[in-house]
This record gives sequence, C-alpha cells and structure tokens, in this order.
Amino acid sequence: DVVQKRYQTEHKLSELKSTEWHRISLAILASGGDPTNVNGINLIADGTYNRGFTTSIGAQGINGWIWGLITLDSMRYNIPAEAFYQREDMIKEILSLQVVDGGFSFYQDNADGDMTAMAIQSLAPYYNDLKKYTYIQKASKNEVTKSVKEVVDEALNVLSSLQMPDGDFKSWDEENVESTAQVVIALTALGINPLTDSRFIKNDQTLLDGILKYQMPDGGFVHAKKYNPDNPTSLPDQSNTMASEQVLIGLV
Repeated sequence: DVVQKRYQTEHKLSELKSTEWHRISLAILASGGDPTNVNGINLIADGTYNRGFTTSIGAQGINGWIWGLITLDSMRYNIPAEAFYQREDMIKEILSLQVVDGGFSFYQDNADGDMTAMAIQSLAPYYNDLKKYTYIQKASKNEVTKSVKEVVDEALNVLSSLQMPDGDFKSWDEENVESTAQVVIALTALGINPLTDSRFIKNDQTLLDGILKYQMPDGGFVHAKKYNPDNPTSLPDQSNTMASEQVLIGLV
C-alpha cells in the first residue's frame, strides 16, 4: 500500500536514495512476495538496472551501488538487453570506489570497516570469476585492471588490520556491533569461517566475542558502549533495534 501511494508522488520512493527500492525489495522478498510485481510495480527494474534513467544508483554514495547489486543478485534477476545498467556496469562502479589502502568508505580517504564489509558482500558472488575489469580508480585517478578476487582479497586484508583487540570493529571512530556483524556477513558470504580464520582472531577474541560484548540482559544488543550525543537514539545501556537486527542477520 505504501509503495503504491509513494509511486503517485514526483520522486516515487526517493529522489536520491536508491536503497529505498533495495530495502523494500528485500523485505518483500523475505516475506514471500515478489518485488518485480507489487500490484504492477517492478521495484527491481526501477531500483536497480533501470534506475539510471531517472537518477544514478550512486547518487547517495557507494551504498547505492552495493545494495543495488545485492538486491539484483538476491534472486539472480535477469537484466534486459535494453536496460540502463548491466551487472558489469555495477561491478565496475563498486571496484572503482576502492580507496587507496584497499578498503572501501562512504566518503573518507581511508577504509571504513562497515562499508568495506558491505562491498565484499556485494562482490562475493563474483569472487571466483577470473574476469579482469579495467576502470579508473576514483581515489587515485589511475587506470586499474583487476579481478573481483584481487579487490576482495585486498579488502579482506584491510578488514583484518582494522579489527579491534576485543574482536569487534569500529566505524566513524566508534566501536560498534553493527560493523562487526557486517564483517561476519561478509566472511560467510565468501565461505570463510569467522570463528576459525586466523586473520580475524585477535588476542584469542573472535568476531563472535566482539559481538557478544554488546549484548544486554534482555537478549538484545546496544549499538555502542559509549554514549554519542550525535546519535541520541542509541543508548549504551538499552538494546537498540537496528543493532539487534543486524546482529541477528550475522548470527543466522
């Protein structure tokens, strides 16, 4: 009902955020529905391969490309020949946004654990593809030729270096459980066991240890252990919905 109502407005689900299409598509799919036919509306077409006819998928940043590709591959949806984007276009866009240190970031010069993990998730289905892509790396402005595997391996090394002594990760200089959960999801998407891979064990602390330090007595999880006035809805002593949801996905 909400999708139909929003589609009657000028910008439909969002003017810039293509992830509005992606999140709703994945929610409908997880609920047993068909995001290609929401009472005649094709959210997969409008939000991924034909999004460029209206606004670039990347208008909101790298997460638009990442979640566009994840959504497109959630059911390996076919892309028509006349579509605005093909899978290769989206893969190359993500590869081109690798920062110089080998990871990925929203708009920082250095790798961010959260965004690096999400980028790996989107590229995981192509990890064993030997195809080489040639593109301009936006951070260095150099022409680069790499396979997805090369880029993902570099990103994994960066993630390993970013892991904290307790097994968890930080994003925007804040240790938090969501970033740690995203790394678990990234590793398992590649078939890597996060509990036994030596690259992701620090001081005998695994990613699971890093997650469990944020659990509260009620079974939920806090976003972070310290209060951040810039994030007033996330309290260090109360379970947080977003944190708990992302941990649940990681634990599954």
